[in-house]
Amino acid sequence: MKKIIVFLLFSFLGICMCAESTESDDFSNMLGLGVATITRPYVGVDAETIPTPIIFWKYENFIVEGTKVGYIIAQGDHGGSLDVFIAPRFMGYESDDDPFLNGMRDRDYSLDAGFQVKVNCPYVDDAYFGLSLSTDILSKHDGQEISLFAAKKFRHKYYMIKPKFGLRWQSSNMIDYYYGVEGLEARTGRTAYGADATVNCFFSVDFGVGLSESLRLIGQCGIEALGNEIQDSPLVDENYILSFVLGIAKEF
Repeated sequence: MKKIIVFLLFSFLGICMCAESTESDDFSNMLGLGVATITRPYVGVDAETIPTPIIFWKYENFIVEGTKVGYIIAQGDHGGSLDVFIAPRFMGYESDDDPFLNGMRDRDYSLDAGFQVKVNCPYVDDAYFGLSLSTDILSKHDGQEISLFAAKKFRHKYYMIKPKFGLRWQSSNMIDYYYGVEGLEARTGRTAYGADATVNCFFSVDFGVGLSESLRLIGQCGIEALGNEIQDSPLVDENYILSFVLGIAKEF
C-alpha cells in the first residue's frame, strides 16, 4: 500500500511539472511515463526512486493533475487565475521505516483543501506571482500551509525553462505532528520534542524539450530547505529535501 501511495505522489510531482511546461498559457491534455526520485529527511529513511505516470486532464473549469483535483473559479484575460483544490499531503512515516523510528506512532498522509491565486507580473513577460493556502480536512495533523512563490518562463521554439522560488509557511500543528516526539515516544537518543510553526524555502527548475510536434521530454529538479523547527527535531538528519522527475509525455 505504501508503494502505491508513493507512486501516486510521484505521479503528482510529474504532472505539476508537465502541466506548466506547455508552450501556451492554456492547459493541454497529456499522457506519459517517467521516473522520479525524492529524498525524505527522517533519520535512516532512504530516498525513493520509482517509475511514475504523467497525466493531465482539463474539462472546462475542472482540472485533474495526477492526484490533485481543482476548479478554476476565475481566470483573467492575461493569464491570472483563482482556483480551489483538494490534494493529498504525502508527509509522514511508518515506525518500521527504520529501527530509529521504532516506538513512534505512525504519522499518516492526509488530504488538504484550499485555494490558489496567480497574478502575472505586469513588467516582465511570462512571469507571475502566486499564493496558495490549504488546510487539513481529515483531521490528521489539523494544520495549515501558506505558500508564496514567483516564477518566470524562458521560451524557445524547441524548449522551455521555468525557474520557481518561494517560501512555505507550515503551522505548528502540522510540524508538531510530523516532526514532534511525544513524551511516551521518547527514548535514549530520541528526546521529547514539541515543534512550532516554521518557514521552508524552495527552488525548482522545470524544463521541456520538444521531440516532435506532440511529444515532449520533460523534467523538474527541486530543493526545499527545511525550517529550523524541522531541522531541530531529533527525527530529522537532513536540512533539505531534493526531488527529480524526468519523463516523456504526449500531448493530445
